[in-house]
Amino acid sequence: MKWESKDLSGLKEGQRFVRFMGDHPNNPEHGSIVLSTQIVSGEFDDIKEVLIIGDDAQDGRLINYKKQLLGGYKVEIQFDTIYGHGLKYSAKNFIQSGGAIIGLTKTEKESLNSIETQRTLLSLLAEFIIPNKKELIIKLARVGFLCIPNDRNDSNRSHYLGKPNHEQSEIKDSSGNNLYHLASLNLEEFELNQNWINSTEQISFYIKVNDTENGWPEEKDDFKVIKGRSSSENQDSKSYDQTMNFSIKPILDLPGYDHTLINHHKFSDDDRDRFDALRSVFMQLIIGDEVEEEVNKFLGYPDSIQNCVSYEAERIYNKREYSDEIFQDAKNWCLLLQVSPYCKWFKFFDGFGDGSIYYMIRKQDLELGDFSNCQVVVQNT
Repeated sequence: MKWESKDLSGLKEGQRFVRFMGDHPNNPEHGSIVLSTQIVSGEFDDIKEVLIIGDDAQDGRLINYKKQLLGGYKVEIQFDTIYGHGLKYSAKNFIQSGGAIIGLTKTEKESLNSIETQRTLLSLLAEFIIPNKKELIIKLARVGFLCIPNDRNDSNRSHYLGKPNHEQSEIKDSSGNNLYHLASLNLEEFELNQNWINSTEQISFYIKVNDTENGWPEEKDDFKVIKGRSSSENQDSKSYDQTMNFSIKPILDLPGYDHTLINHHKFSDDDRDRFDALRSVFMQLIIGDEVEEEVNKFLGYPDSIQNCVSYEAERIYNKREYSDEIFQDAKNWCLLLQVSPYCKWFKFFDGFGDGSIYYMIRKQDLELGDFSNCQVVVQNT
C-alpha cells in the first residue's frame, strides 16, 4: 500500500501496510543469525564473506565469532538479501545441523585462479557433500576457460566477431554464401597442455546466422571450425562487425546434473541432488557473481538450457531418434566453444535469435586435432 505522507498518518482505517527493512532497491529483509560451530579447517581471521551449505547455498557476512566454554565457536552471520517469507522462515532452508560454513580470505580467493588450488577445494567439498562419489567427481572435472567479453578491439588477439586473420579468405556454405565469423582463438593465450595444439596457433568458428526462422544451423554446411596459423595476408574486403576481445579465466569445470555422464555413472536421485549442490557451491566460490549469469567458454562442459547438449550432439550428428541408447555414445562428445547471448548481446543475435550456441566435438577427434566432424547445437528457453 502506497501513501503520500512520510509517516503512517496518511493511512486510512482498514488499510494494510508492509514495511521492508534494508537499502536494497528490491527491499529485502535483513538480519543476522547465531550458530554453534566447530572449526574443521582454517581460522576465522580475515574472513568476511561466507557461504552456508545446507540443502541450498546462501551467502552472508561474518560479523562476530566467540569461543564457547565447552568447545567450538558461536558465530554471527548477517544477511541483507533474504526475500519471500523473511529471514526466520527462509533460514530453515539453508541452515541445518550437519551443514557447513565456508569462508575465504582475500589471499585464498586470489589463489583460486590456479587450477590446482581449485582441484584441492573441489576435493574438500566433495568429501563433505557427496563422499561416495568423490573420486569419480575429481576424475570428471575438466579444465575450461571462461571467455569474458571486454572493451578491447585487437584482431591480433583472440576475439569474437570481426575479421579473422588466417590464410583462408572466405568460408562459404554449400550454396556459396559466406558463413558468419563468430570467433577466433589464439591458442597460445590459453594454458593448454595438449598434443593437438602443437601445430595449431588458431581455431576460427563460423556459423550460418540467417534463415534461422526455418530452424537452427545443424547441418554440416551450416557451420565450420577452421584450424591453422594466423596470417596477415588475408585481404578479404568483406565488411565485418566490430572485433570484440575477451578476458580468459581458467576454471575446473563440472558437468551439469543432467549431463550424459551423470546418467552413465548411474547417480541416484539423492546423488544428483548432492552433486548439483556441490557444483553450485564450487562454481560460486571459483567464479563469484558470474555463476548466476550465462557464460561464454572454451572447453570444459556445456551449460545446457534444455536437454543435455552432448546427447543432442550425438542425436543430431548421426540423425538418431530420441532413445536411451544415445547416452552410451553421447558421453564421447565434448564442448569446444559455447557462446551465450546474455553473456554479451552481439548484433547478429538480433536476427539469429536468443539461442546459446555450442560447438561440440568427439573426444577422439579433439585429441587428434581433427575439427572436420564437429556438431553445432543451439538451445534457448
